[in-house]
Amino acid sequence: MRLENKQAIVTGGAGGIGRATSLALAAEGAAVAVVDLNAEAAERIASEIREAGGTAIAIGADVASEPDIERVVQTVVTEFGGVNVVFNNAGIIRRTTAVETTVEEWDRVFGVNVRSIFLMCKHVVPIMEAAGGGSIVNTGSG
Repeated sequence: MRLENKQAIVTGGAGGIGRATSLALAAEGAAVAVVDLNAEAAERIASEIREAGGTAIAIGADVASEPDIERVVQTVVTEFGGVNVVFNNAGIIRRTTAVETTVEEWDRVFGVNVRSIFLMCKHVVPIMEAAGGGSIVNTGSG
């Protein structure tokens, strides 16, 4: 297994690409933190990983919130001992025109799709550097 003794965080981990990635990382031996705004859905994926013999935890979090990101990273370090892999996958889309979009909607899209990546990197890079490295993958889709 290529990721044995590695710890991974997957944001937006409860659905679609995030779910598939969480399962794939676990199948390669990583301990996976399934992070999603929908904590119940994240727990379903974490349970699926555990039932298959893997190691996983579910963390409900708003990835646009720095306190939530800090809590996610601290939880992963406490539970798994570190962070080697981050898959910044959380994203949202609003199918509307710029004229129809409210500032609040724009701020939310920007927060989840852009700010969350910055926040996660801000808090995991020092941990990865201290451990000698790691991998961060950022995705986006529409």
